[in-house]
Amino acid sequence: MPASAEFVATITWVLPDRPLSREIEQVLRAGYLRGADLWHLACAIHVASKSRDLAFLTRDRRQAEVARQLGFAS
Repeated sequence: MPASAEFVATITWVLPDRPLSREIEQVLRAGYLRGADLWHLACAIHVASKSRDLAFLTRDRRQAEVARQLGFAS
């Protein structure tokens, strides 16, 4: 199902002003991921530090498991 224009308009880029080394280490302590899956969760942790209401949505089973280990609702 295509996303509505209103929904897409609410999405913004995550542009950290520092390396996400701490967040990457945190993800890897919760479970093994690599590449974009690892980066997406590290970015989510970075953003979640500013918003505790963040749910992590993914269709990837392993990424979802690690996200739950990190405390994200899914």
